[in-house]
Amino acid sequence: MTIFLQEALMTHFIEPLKSTLHKMPLKTQEKVTLLPAFIIYLSIKLFYIPLSFILPSHLCKKIPLFEHMIFWSKNSFALIKTSCFDLIHAPVSYHFRCNEVQRLAERVDLCVDKLINTHGTTWSMTASKR
Repeated sequence: MTIFLQEALMTHFIEPLKSTLHKMPLKTQEKVTLLPAFIIYLSIKLFYIPLSFILPSHLCKKIPLFEHMIFWSKNSFALIKTSCFDLIHAPVSYHFRCNEVQRLAERVDLCVDKLINTHGTTWSMTASKR
């Protein structure tokens, strides 16, 4: 369920939004990144980090984006803002759905050896020839 929510956030919200934001001037994109960076930073400080001390780790892992946000908690606001800017600005990034990754392998006649979801947002696949 958690991976589904995170995947849906990336593929149905972030990706369509990026295609619109990418057409904006660079300075505007930099200013737009302040809002998501601030929301992420506050969420980390006020929600994710406190929960990591209160709840057992097996419950924390069920919270959407928990591991990803704890990973980001080790960074400054400036780095989070830069990461948000990169997500908006990068014209070559695309977050695939799990079934899209599997279909890519099938299309070129590959057998999926391993398909892993990293931090609930990125799919990593290793495949071999049939």
